[in-house]
Amino acid sequence: AEELDLSSFSTEKVTNMSSMFALNSSLKTIYVSDKWTTSAVTSSGMMFGGCNSIVGGKGTTYDETHVNAAYAHIDGGADNPGYFTEKPAFLRGDVNGDGKVTIADVTAVVSYILGQPVANFKAEAANVDGIEGITIEDAKAIVNMILQ
Repeated sequence: AEELDLSSFSTEKVTNMSSMFALNSSLKTIYVSDKWTTSAVTSSGMMFGGCNSIVGGKGTTYDETHVNAAYAHIDGGADNPGYFTEKPAFLRGDVNGDGKVTIADVTAVVSYILGQPVANFKAEAANVDGIEGITIEDAKAIVNMILQ
């Protein structure tokens, strides 16, 4: 897999993370939340060994000298490099909450604007342009996201 979503994982009691992701050369992104911690870890050798495609959320790339828990946190960039990416609270444009941005999301926004009931409507994700209120401009922005 190129992506792993571990954002629901709580690791506060985990002590051994040795070879957890090892030899997964296709793994690029690991999503975690603030529930991920290595505070109890006592063994983490080769945790990321061979994960040469991994990239943290702020661009930190694989370094064969950092394959243990030292980089097992959300990437803080050059000042605090890590291999993980923070899972966003929602996907902008994913109005129906299915995990992807599609024409169904455009349809949901238009239905909402027309005052029709929309199941699972995610208003925060629908406000794509960041201007107060959900308007046809948001629907256009979602169409542009799909076409890119």
